[in-house]
Parts: sequence; structure tokens; C-alpha cells
Amino acid sequence: MAAESEKPEFSVAPAAPEDWPWMLRRYERTAWESLTPDLRRRLSPRDVRRQVSAQVEAFRSAAGDSFAALVARNRQGKRAGFIWVQENRHGFTGEARAYVLEVYVSPTCRGKGLGKRLMDCAEEWARARGLERIALNVAAHNTPARTLYESLGYAVETLRMAKELAGGD
Repeated sequence: MAAESEKPEFSVAPAAPEDWPWMLRRYERTAWESLTPDLRRRLSPRDVRRQVSAQVEAFRSAAGDSFAALVARNRQGKRAGFIWVQENRHGFTGEARAYVLEVYVSPTCRGKGLGKRLMDCAEEWARARGLERIALNVAAHNTPARTLYESLGYAVETLRMAKELAGGD
């Protein structure tokens, strides 16, 4: 048996049913944090909670084996993060690809390589399915995540922009 210091910092395994409430609460929080200030003024955390619950229910019920939810735990077995990835098709090319739906790393575990480890797991999942491409969205103001993804070779493909129209309802 390996000594405690030889054990990896984090273990990653498929999510168990008891992991879902924990993941949903964190997804609600990160979804809220990813909103622009204008959207936060127009929505409430309750609105985000309802939308998140509907989104998660939809992809869990429809995904079958084309979806993976992986949970990372620290050496003590405490949840430290998660990643959700699914197979989907590019809207214009129809190309099958992996798509990262959500990545979460607990604040106390940030800067320790867990985000990279979770992304590596998503890429391994995609390769095992024969997929040759992986994509994700990231909030423009999420500099730490953007820096991580760029360091892993991800590049911007599209950039969505918005403008508030004065006097519009």
C-alpha cells in the first residue's frame, strides 16, 4: 500500500447519486457568478436555480451513455470538484465532438492542478469514444479558467457579444 505522501492529491471517479445535490448547488453558484451585472439585476438566484435544475434534468435524462459526470475527491475523500462532459454535434458542421458542460473546483483546491486534472479526464473520456474534438464555453471575465484552458491548447472559436438597447422593453 502506498504511503499517504505517495497518493495522488485528487482521485476522480464517476458521480454517485449522492453527489448530485452537492454538484447542483455548486453549479447554481457558478452559473450566478458567470452572469453579467446587468443579468444579475434582471434575474434572481431563484431564477437561476430553476433554469439550472431544468438544464441538468434535461441532459441527465437524454444523455444515456453520451454523458459523463466525474467527481474529484481529495486524499481525505472530501469532494473537491467535478466536471460534466457530453457528446454532441457541432451546429454547422455536424461533426461529433465532446462538449464540457460544467467544471467546478472548490475554492480551497484551486491552484493545485485539479482543474487540469478534470480537463484531462474529460479529454480521456472523449478519446475513448473516438471523438477528435472537445469544446466548452467560459465567461469572458473568468480569467483563471480562460488561462487554464489556453494553457491546455484551447483557442477561441466564437465570441458572443451583447448590447443593451436604450428604451427597449
